Amino acid sequence: MVEERTIIRWVDGGCETHVDTLVSEARVTIAVNGEEAAALMALPAELEELAVGFLFAECAFAVPGEVAEIRSNQRLHAVYVTLSTPPPKLPDIVRTFTSGCGRGISRVSPLWAEYFPVIRQEGLHRLPEVLAAVGELTHRSTLFRRTGGVHTAGLWMDGGFRWVCDDIGRHNAVDKVIGHALRTQWPPSDDAMLVSTGRLSTDIVLKSIRAGVPLIVSRSAPTAGAVHLAETHGLTLVGFARAGRCNVYTHHHRVQAG
Repeated sequence: MVEERTIIRWVDGGCETHVDTLVSEARVTIAVNGEEAAALMALPAELEELAVGFLFAECAFAVPGEVAEIRSNQRLHAVYVTLSTPPPKLPDIVRTFTSGCGRGISRVSPLWAEYFPVIRQEGLHRLPEVLAAVGELTHRSTLFRRTGGVHTAGLWMDGGFRWVCDDIGRHNAVDKVIGHALRTQWPPSDDAMLVSTGRLSTDIVLKSIRAGVPLIVSRSAPTAGAVHLAETHGLTLVGFARAGRCNVYTHHHRVQAG
């Protein structure tokens, strides 16, 4: 997942030879029922979880049982998914270029209300737990410490992280943790919390709503659109969670004092 390259590093007006560690990226192809459905630029790891999480977020299936088979070819960076029923015929709208790394494209629209219901789960979190989760996430990624070139996301349930995933894009990292949950423990518990190192934009918030995760938190900033979407769909959105503080933008009742 990494490559090493000899570079020239300038320090205080002088230069030196240095071996730098770079994160790898690959074009990952996802095929559904024998037809190519998407190609993602991603860290070439946890490809099956990435594919499952991505397809679920894109409304290709509704429950894990609809995934009849999944297999991957690591050498070709390809994932082959067989669904028991064809993907639903969603409304044909203009493709959206997301705010993610690599200028991704999504067909998902928050206008498809039936696929993104209002979140009713009422799991509560103490503020120290929320801040501890963000702090732990930033220390769990050895790949970030080695390269500085990845985002990290984690799904926190029952007082700890169940899965923590890295990727070159924040969207892919979120898809991977949701993919892990879909394959091993679904649905997420009522106290589930999605924790990310990246900016909370509308497309990231949509993934949390789609997965039924009632609280999303990041050490980074949210966008205005993400806040409006979270408010409408019953999601608690927490940003700037660092240095012992955080901003709770929506549905603040799920975050309580320590």
